[in-house]
Amino acid sequence: MGKPNFSDEFKRDAAAQITERGYPVAEVSERLGVSQHSLYAWKRQLAKVVSGDAGKDAEIRQVKRELARVTEERDILKKPPRISPGMQSEIRICCRASWPVPGSVDVPVPAHPTQRFLCLAEEPAEPRPQDDARQTDLIRQAWNNSGKVYGYRKLHDDLLDQGETCCPNRVARLTRLTDIKAQIGYKRRPGSYGGKPSLAVDNTLDRQFDVAAPDRAWVTDITYIRTVEGFAYLAVVIDLYSRRVVGWSMQSRQTTDAMLQALHRAVWRRKPKQRVLIHSDQGS
Repeated sequence: MGKPNFSDEFKRDAAAQITERGYPVAEVSERLGVSQHSLYAWKRQLAKVVSGDAGKDAEIRQVKRELARVTEERDILKKPPRISPGMQSEIRICCRASWPVPGSVDVPVPAHPTQRFLCLAEEPAEPRPQDDARQTDLIRQAWNNSGKVYGYRKLHDDLLDQGETCCPNRVARLTRLTDIKAQIGYKRRPGSYGGKPSLAVDNTLDRQFDVAAPDRAWVTDITYIRTVEGFAYLAVVIDLYSRRVVGWSMQSRQTTDAMLQALHRAVWRRKPKQRVLIHSDQGS
């Protein structure tokens, strides 16, 4: 006689009589004609199935909770909930209580976390126009003190020396808005440099730089020097006999008066007894 085959439904019903209805294993075995060993095996299989279904249910519940949380966070920015007037009047706090600033206002904060987030997101930003105006005045003062030469980098260093807290990008933005620019002297700026030619004078010296006596021939020139306060223009007069500087003048602008003062100083210092040949290029 072969081993009897029982259906899965029969096995679950037999195991349920033991686990759910509380019948003894011996009584169920005698009533159904099944060995106790088989009943214990069916009981273990039913317990595994039940535990597996319970684990799946717990996982499904966890996934549903996570989905609900993500949906709520998405709806915060997509469809913000309305705040009732009664809820607005329940809780009021002063914005930025830890950092009091002029013009702080009372903002209603609801108890719901989602609505609290929306309320904080709508807080007014910190007013910066007053700081911008104050620092702009400091920047303009430092720029004027430098002879209108400094750029935003050195102006930023001056603000740091005065105890201000700012970054170079902010100083660059303020200088751009107020049209404060650095003076660039060593770079030829684009533009048209055409015009009428200057008055040509005969080259009397004709490159005869060896002179037999002092105060016979003087040469002049003018140049500019970069300083911390701006550009300084230096005009000099040199005696070709001794190669000494007999006259000089320095001014903040390149004018005719700078060259004339250098010549007057040379005449006052040397007091020549005869006519002196003064040679200069067209620039001077």
